[in-house]
Amino acid sequence: MKPVLATAMGLLCALTVSAAELQFSTHSSEHETTRDAKGEVRGLEHGGKRAFYVELVREMMSVMGTQSAIEHVPFARGLRRIQQEDNHAFFYVVRTREREATVKWVGPLDQGGVDYFFEMASARTGIKTLEDAKSVGSIAVLRSGVHDTTLTALGFKNLYRVNSYASALRLLQKQRVNLTAADLEGMRDRLRETGVPPEDVIQTPVVIAKTVGYLGFSKNVPDAVVAQWQAALNQVKKSGRYDALYKRYFESSNVEH
Repeated sequence: MKPVLATAMGLLCALTVSAAELQFSTHSSEHETTRDAKGEVRGLEHGGKRAFYVELVREMMSVMGTQSAIEHVPFARGLRRIQQEDNHAFFYVVRTREREATVKWVGPLDQGGVDYFFEMASARTGIKTLEDAKSVGSIAVLRSGVHDTTLTALGFKNLYRVNSYASALRLLQKQRVNLTAADLEGMRDRLRETGVPPEDVIQTPVVIAKTVGYLGFSKNVPDAVVAQWQAALNQVKKSGRYDALYKRYFESSNVEH
């Protein structure tokens, strides 16, 4: 075998092994997913955006020729894995300046969204600015999530950190906190998950951030492997499968705002 060909084949094998050894995890999707006959996590049809992300990543795996198991973990644990451990992949992660150099990125997985504060219709705070929100009793945020880091950097001292978006909404419903943070689609999904009546929750006019989500990889994953996953995502989008998955797994409900 010629040296150049041998080198190329060796590189291909290395990339294949690296891709196959990746450990995938996701967060906040237990109620939007199920397990198939093989015990694999699958998105529920019309389950919401988290169901869509699971099926999108699985479609990317198909393009890559691998089917790794996907584990449910709290957001903080999944983020810590890709920032501190080898051979991990985690989604959905908002790409921020603070996180930029700590992991490797593939995406975007969606078109992004705008995140707002939400409150109960029966206990309106009257906030109109971010500064106003610093004076309310407490704000439920996902531990280590983008709202946590963004608001902490802005000097918020009234954050109540929880391990799931659903927990944040339940605390809001019980009026144990005054506000919580979400994008509109995310809030719709949480309302379906918790059974909180949509008309009970009000979107305030206060924007926290504009966010775009990605699939994050540990820093030790070779750039060539990351590039392969990016190419797989691009192929899914170009083929029309992305749009088909979006229509099959996304579902909307009504939130007053």
